[in-house]
Amino acid sequence: MGGTMDFNQSMKLRCALLKDLPANSFEKIIEKLRYSEGVEKLTAFLRLHPSYVTAIVSGGFLPVAEHVRKLLGLTHCFANSLEEKEGFFTGEFTCSVDVIGKARILSELRCEYNIPADRVSTIVAF
Repeated sequence: MGGTMDFNQSMKLRCALLKDLPANSFEKIIEKLRYSEGVEKLTAFLRLHPSYVTAIVSGGFLPVAEHVRKLLGLTHCFANSLEEKEGFFTGEFTCSVDVIGKARILSELRCEYNIPADRVSTIVAF
């Protein structure tokens, strides 16, 4: 995006590039994921304390976000879905996690778990 277009425009273009690719294409992306130093220790610590709620809220796609959730043992996972047909991406998507969606999801989690705003931490990764 480079700041030249809004999220939804960029998402449409990115999804169009995925049209007709095999639905298992994310496996190659998942293999190349690199994590920030210390993230596994941090999430392991948080799992030891049930009062902490952890989530990945990604403007990316569900298969990658769900992999990260499982690997790090996070409580929740929110990301966008790509439409598939007969094992291939159609280029269409369901966008539930854009900038507004991220704020809504964090607000809903705060309400669900009765977490005061000053007790919420977010980590932004690019």
